[in-house]
Amino acid sequence: MAEPLKRLYTRELVASLAADLRRAGVDPADFEERAWNGLEPLGFSDRARHIARALRSRLPAEPAAALDVLVSTLGPPLTEVGEGLTASFRYWPHSFLVEELGPLAPQAGLRACHAITRRFTCEFCLRPLVVSHPALVYAALARWVEDPDVNVRRAVSESLRPRLPWGTRLRALQEDPTPALALLERLRDDPELYVRRSVANHLGDIAKDHPERVIALAREWGRGASPERRVLLRHALRLLVKQGHPGALDALGFGGGAEVELVRAELPATCRVGEQVRVTAALRSTAAAPQQLAVDLVVHFVRARGTSPKAFHLARAELAAGATLELAETVRFRTFSTRRQYPGPHAVALQVNGAQIPLGVVDVQPASGR
Repeated sequence: MAEPLKRLYTRELVASLAADLRRAGVDPADFEERAWNGLEPLGFSDRARHIARALRSRLPAEPAAALDVLVSTLGPPLTEVGEGLTASFRYWPHSFLVEELGPLAPQAGLRACHAITRRFTCEFCLRPLVVSHPALVYAALARWVEDPDVNVRRAVSESLRPRLPWGTRLRALQEDPTPALALLERLRDDPELYVRRSVANHLGDIAKDHPERVIALAREWGRGASPERRVLLRHALRLLVKQGHPGALDALGFGGGAEVELVRAELPATCRVGEQVRVTAALRSTAAAPQQLAVDLVVHFVRARGTSPKAFHLARAELAAGATLELAETVRFRTFSTRRQYPGPHAVALQVNGAQIPLGVVDVQPASGR
């Protein structure tokens, strides 16, 4: 079993942070003692916050000066995309400090965010600045989109995501994403997939609150789009496509009913909670010309009250006239952190360009021994 991430915060790491302070001309004094005492029982993020408090005790009282000194303790920037993500969590305590002090000294906070995102990420510590000093932040991000460092360019998109996982909601951008969209448009054709994928995820966030706006944007961006941009748009609209949204399907070229017939479907009649099953099927085109298909497997999971559908991506493909498309997916009927598995009949279907084709029912029995 992999070591918990909290184990990254070891005595050795604390000692190296003390060395960083010393290298920057700061006397670490009792930093190591403060950082280590009480650390062991804490979880991952609480450990980072605990170390952040110990770091704060060694920095100047004035927020801008504290942030500038903090930046001087940082090591060299990352040199490759996605390099050393786990190791870079050494700078999460620094991020917490910028999150706290940045709104009190916004110019120094922006400098610190720029420096930290070149070594870790500023998607969390920039958010309080977006709330407290939006005009200043948007002016800075308009420059960051041209930064030679890919991590800085990605931070423009990632930091403004209204529904960023682990991050606080940016309510103003949930209500009106216009300021972020102006920046995303400048990043949509970034040479790095790392940046374009963030743009796609950001658009996916916006689509949860403004689906029609993102669909309209996808139509606009899709005209004469490069293959790379088309991939971005498919990823951005993926959840709407799984939901069978007609506008999203049409924007990606999957509009209109599919002309297909089900020629085979295989799935077990029963299984137990905790098991997984293999579902296979085959579709044959009945159209006279090639057609674009978006195919998902939909399982109607039993909940405490009623059922709830979940779609699994199967294929996005062009199917020639008379050709057959083979499909397969493994479905796990077990409890996850985000979903409890209940016994009962689970209807299974293919969703083809938004329309469902029933495959059958898997009767999920209680786990063995219950």
